Order: sequence, then structure tokens, then C-alpha cells
Amino acid sequence: MNIGQYLEQVRTQFESGHATEHSYRPALHALFESIDPKLTVINEPKKSEGGMPDFMFQRGDVPFGWVEAKDIDKDVIKLKGYSKEQRKRYEAAYPNLIYTNGVDFEFIRDGEPVHFVSIADFLMGLQPNPDRFGELERQLKLFAEQKPISIRSAAKLADMMAAKAAIIKDELEIALKEDREFRSGLGGQYKSFKANLLPHLTPDEFADLYAETITYGMFAARFHDTDLSTFSRQEAMEDLPASNPFLKGLFRYVAGDLPKRLEYVVDDLVQLMRASDPHSLFKDFGKPGHTPHPSAAAQRVPPSPARGRGAENGGGMSRAGPLHH
Repeated sequence: MNIGQYLEQVRTQFESGHATEHSYRPALHALFESIDPKLTVINEPKKSEGGMPDFMFQRGDVPFGWVEAKDIDKDVIKLKGYSKEQRKRYEAAYPNLIYTNGVDFEFIRDGEPVHFVSIADFLMGLQPNPDRFGELERQLKLFAEQKPISIRSAAKLADMMAAKAAIIKDELEIALKEDREFRSGLGGQYKSFKANLLPHLTPDEFADLYAETITYGMFAARFHDTDLSTFSRQEAMEDLPASNPFLKGLFRYVAGDLPKRLEYVVDDLVQLMRASDPHSLFKDFGKPGHTPHPSAAAQRVPPSPARGRGAENGGGMSRAGPLHH
């Protein structure tokens, strides 16, 4: 599909007067698939409104690009409210990202906008701007040529772990709000934490602590991984040392009983771990001038009040919470 054919499909939907945000997705999907037949483009690689962008690009089974698709009447740059905060999270978590409303495309690399192109105007209806078609085609090809992430810096890994933890926290908060009686596996764990560890723990505080624990636990599992060419949620559970039964127990849940809405987010964290070699990144840890340990990622996640509570309030968690070892 070329850009002209794509825009004609978009215009047909627009002029019908009945189109919603999702009405334009088939055309976008077809456009993205036409960039390179060797790529896999997944529409809605998530089960909720909070965790991942609307499209994910994979080369083989490794994600390398993401697209957030807004409705055609939305300004993809001048976002407001939740959409503005969502974009900040996405920019931190996804290094090769597109924001589009179907006619405007902003390309974002490593959190920084690198190119903007618009292929139509809204003067009298939807008016194509064919002079920009070639520009968009070139930018989409460049987007698709980006390599899967390869983490070569301890500080970069810590930053990206923090970004993933923030998104996992968002998903956990949404899941717990939908489970008002706490009858799910996740809800049961919240009740157990509240009964046995932190009597005053709120669902949002639990989501914060839990997201950090999953994130650092995934790092700990990768650190003990003997085959760096593979990694998965199941491997993470198997690779965690038996000397930490708390993490072992948690990752049995992560490996097998994770709610559908969380699977894609945690699997994205798995891909981040797969792109790194913790042994080489942290070989100088403890030496003068060393780079920060990934547990420092906890310092970059918005603080939970639960961490500051002392024993008199039933707390006793350190600032790093369950990430400290």
C-alpha cells in the first residue's frame, strides 16, 4: 500500500461522518505492514488503556518499534491531561516511537522528537498534501530499520527499568481498581501484604512496591541466567536463587498466572533484560566511580508513602522497598 492509497482509505472513513478512533486502525495496520514484509506488526499488543502503545513492530520475536494512534482530530503534539502524562511515560519506556492521528506523524527516538510530517490538511474536508508523501515513506522506512535495543550502559539499563516499572505500576493500579473485592490472584496478594506486612497499605502503594519488586526481580533472574541468548518469564522464575523464597514465590505467579492485561507489559520488561548482559554492565560495581546498581531505578519511580513508614505504623520498608538485597 502506498501513501496515496492509505490516505484515500482514511479520507473515506473520515467523510462517512461515523468514524471513531478505531475506524482508522485497519488502514494504519496495512500501511505499516507494507513497509517491510519481513516485519510483524501487531495491533493492540495490550489488554488495557494504560500499558503499551497501540501498535508494536517486531523483527522475528524481538520488538523494536511502537506506535500510539490517536483520533484524527487530536493534535499529537499539544496533548493535554492524561494523554500528556501517558506520552511522557511512553517516551521514557519505548526508544523508537511514533505518535500519529492518521495524517500527522511525529517520530521520537530515545525520548526526543526527531521528525514531524503531515500528509493532509483540514481546510475543506480532508485535503491530501502529496508533496509530503515521499517524506513520510522515507521516515517510515527509517523507523523500520531501527535495531532492537541493545543495552550497553548500566545507567541506561537502570533508567529503562524505572520506565518499565512505572508502566507496570499503572497497569497494576488499573487491575486492582477493576477488582474491587480483591478476588483475583493479584487482589489476594494485596490482601496478604496488607494482613501480614503493611496494615495501612493502599492498593496504589501496593502497585508501586509490587512493580518495583517485579522489575528488580527480573534483573536478579537475568543476572543468574546462564544462557544470555534466551530469556522469558518462565526462565526468570527458574533462574532466581532458592535463597530468596519471596521472589521465587512471586515469580511463580509472574510466570504462570499473570492477568492478561499485565502479560504484554511484563514481557516487554523481559525483552529489555534480554537486550542486556548484567555481568558485563556491572563488572565494575563497587569500585570507585562505578555506575549505579539497577536497584537505583527505584529512586526514579514516583515515591510511595508506604516506603517512608516506620515500624510504629506497621511499615519498616526501606526507601528501596523490596528491591534492596
